[in-house]
Amino acid sequence: MTARLTGARPRGVLLLGLLVVEMLAAVLVGPTGIAPGAVLNALAHPASTSVVAAIVWQVRLPRIVAAAFVGAALGLAGTILQALLRNPLADPYLIGTSAGAGLGATVMEIWLPQLGLMPLGAFVGAALAVLAASSASRMRGAGSVTIVLVGYALSVVLGAITSLLLAFDHTALLSVYFWFLGGLGGVTWAQIVTLGLVLAVGLGMGIYHRRELDALAMGESQAYYLGVDVQRTRIVLLLLAGLTTAVAVAASGLIGFVGLVAPHVARRLFGAAHDRSLLASAAGGAGFLVLADTVARSMPFGEVPVGIITALIGGPFFIWLILRTDRRHSP
Repeated sequence: MTARLTGARPRGVLLLGLLVVEMLAAVLVGPTGIAPGAVLNALAHPASTSVVAAIVWQVRLPRIVAAAFVGAALGLAGTILQALLRNPLADPYLIGTSAGAGLGATVMEIWLPQLGLMPLGAFVGAALAVLAASSASRMRGAGSVTIVLVGYALSVVLGAITSLLLAFDHTALLSVYFWFLGGLGGVTWAQIVTLGLVLAVGLGMGIYHRRELDALAMGESQAYYLGVDVQRTRIVLLLLAGLTTAVAVAASGLIGFVGLVAPHVARRLFGAAHDRSLLASAAGGAGFLVLADTVARSMPFGEVPVGIITALIGGPFFIWLILRTDRRHSP
């Protein structure tokens, strides 16, 4: 155990160092070319009234920090759900979060478009979907399969309602469509502060429940014999993962595959123990989304939604993961 921890620390420091370097490099990328020295000067003088400082502090930096926080939140939620459901293909949207967020955003865009309440609607919709899934987990004898099935059913029903609403109101179709593709261009510092607080609470609670996560990853019966209150812990962790995802979705729209890819990479580098994989998955998710967003806004033909970039990277990884899992379980 000591040797493993000793080996994990340098990798953890390296991972955090790479994330910081990546974020600093991302500040240099944009449609307006700015010399590295000017960027560093603007970072050192946030109160400056220069054009460069305005670009750095009001345009690029909020987007980069938001990408890091959203990616970390999705990576954290993915790690919790994969342990909780004992499913390596689980991601933060598996329990109906995305469909609930989509319906909430659509309702706000159709009924109150002038107020710009789409993020609030997305959060409320996602939170209600999470509460529905957690209610299913309170049923006597309900297990991880029940939660997955309830999440799938919720996704189908809520997605159908969303499609029905958009079919009768084409004016909201374009804005909702781009929100579904994900984007970080409109994130404010106020939203970033909220993201940071939720992420800190999520990481703290996840680490506090790290031993329960280790036990649940081995199976609910094993966790029970190890003294874990399975039903209570499952509800707490499900709410934690779902509400963390809801806050991230409210800020960025639907960005897929981050919560699927980051936990797997973290486990390969740091092992399955959740005292390390939770932090590594959050840092890995942050780095993945910062990189994807940098690519998305530096395309030669113009900016594209970041969800397209994460899908192009995460889709092949998902296919490989399914084939790898299938080979392991084949006779």
